[in-house]
Amino acid sequence: MIDDDGIYRTYEPYGNEEPDREVNVVDLYGNIIEGYKAKSRIEGKTIKSAKFFGLEYAGTIGTCYGGQLSLTKEFDKNVLDKLKNNPQDRRKVVNLLQQQYLKTAVLPTCVWSSTYKVYRNQLFLDVSVRSNDMPLGNPFNVTQYAILQNLVAKVSGLKIGCLDWYISDCHIYVNQLEGIKEQFERYNILKKTGEIHQ
Repeated sequence: MIDDDGIYRTYEPYGNEEPDREVNVVDLYGNIIEGYKAKSRIEGKTIKSAKFFGLEYAGTIGTCYGGQLSLTKEFDKNVLDKLKNNPQDRRKVVNLLQQQYLKTAVLPTCVWSSTYKVYRNQLFLDVSVRSNDMPLGNPFNVTQYAILQNLVAKVSGLKIGCLDWYISDCHIYVNQLEGIKEQFERYNILKKTGEIHQ
């Protein structure tokens, strides 16, 4: 979230190695703002970078997900109308990566496109993701879109088809490694006790 001074700060993934570190503040284009420095606002964290969005964005994530109102209108017009009136249409696409919002986005949307298809009275959904961290972001996003697919199918009088997921960049962050190791340990314990079958 953008801090109350209009700056979005990122932090090093480890502890507070340099609690007094100051970094240059950059503008929306990545240019250094002369004479403007930023420090950590989170105790125990070392600042990594600082970007000035403006006071009007304080307390927000900027225009992160491409303007939710325009998304709602696009979804209503483009998908629901076509599912009702022309289910075989091949242009039932929602695009969240809208260029006009990217400059003021703290994080451009990870899920950027979804395509809805109808085949044999079933709703199929193809989702394209530019970036997904596998331990946290991926399960959350897949759950979101599975629920959305179910809701859209229900209001459109369709059954559920496949949900296909395409990721351009899947990864695990350094600060997720310990959690991943713990998940593997839990899995191995459950496998040994027979609670998980091959």
